[in-house]
Amino acid sequence: MSPLNNSKSPTVSVCMITYNHEYFIAEAIEGVLMQKTNFPIKLIIGEDCSTDKTRNICENFQHQHSELIELLPIHNNLGMIPNFIRTLEACTGNYVALCEGDDYWTDPFKLQKQVNFLEANEAYAISFHNSTVYNNHGSTGNLVLKTPRSYTIQDIFRSKIIPTQTVVFRNPNTSFPTTFSKVYNGDTFLFCWLANLYEKGAYFHNDVAPSVYRHHDTGNWSTISLKNKYFHSLHTMKVLYNTFPKYKKDLLFRIQQMQLEYNSLVKEKNKKIHFAFEVAKFAFQKFKFGFGRLIIRRVL
Repeated sequence: MSPLNNSKSPTVSVCMITYNHEYFIAEAIEGVLMQKTNFPIKLIIGEDCSTDKTRNICENFQHQHSELIELLPIHNNLGMIPNFIRTLEACTGNYVALCEGDDYWTDPFKLQKQVNFLEANEAYAISFHNSTVYNNHGSTGNLVLKTPRSYTIQDIFRSKIIPTQTVVFRNPNTSFPTTFSKVYNGDTFLFCWLANLYEKGAYFHNDVAPSVYRHHDTGNWSTISLKNKYFHSLHTMKVLYNTFPKYKKDLLFRIQQMQLEYNSLVKEKNKKIHFAFEVAKFAFQKFKFGFGRLIIRRVL
């Protein structure tokens, strides 16, 4: 069955947020339109009041495929996380697939393969696969995981292993926690929250062609300074701790990793010290033991 030729409620809702993606959004939408499935799908586009031609392009696709595409109304710019949350909340399918407006899928059977797995394995929250990174000059690398395996919530806390545009997850049909709106790294928070709801966390597939993550000059994450990327990520770890205190050891491990990664990428010692003291303050306030001293000693 083609997903274009049905009027049933969707099995999969595709959540696509977009802002100023006029050069990329058509390819992202076409990656959804090419899907071959035996179940109905619906593309939900959360366009966030772009200042370029993104909304016009989305409207043209919606007019051509009104049975498949829902373009959410907007009157003012919401910002990335509020727009992400409202688009997720509009997804009514049993499963939700993610693809931002500057990324795209390459495998026409991607959704069918991932839904087949989740249907047969009800304990899993998330299905994901490999990704290729592209910049303005072409491919710059891959996330190449080779062996199919499970990833627990602890694995997800400890490393950023799940490319957002590869994910299909089981729709929990419940309200998101209020802390979701307080983070910048919404995908990280979402994956941890989902993994906590089910017996098993995420499953990696090696039978799906890699999707494409674009790293470009106008990307939401690409335009942020290195320091701010790490501070945003640290703040997300703080929010995750408040939401999932039983995983504090795994969060500490990730915070220490972040600090070491940051120090290896910057040369100015004052930046290292600044970040170290922020992490140390967090460690003293939240965990009440000497992890902060360890970080400061390693930096100084």
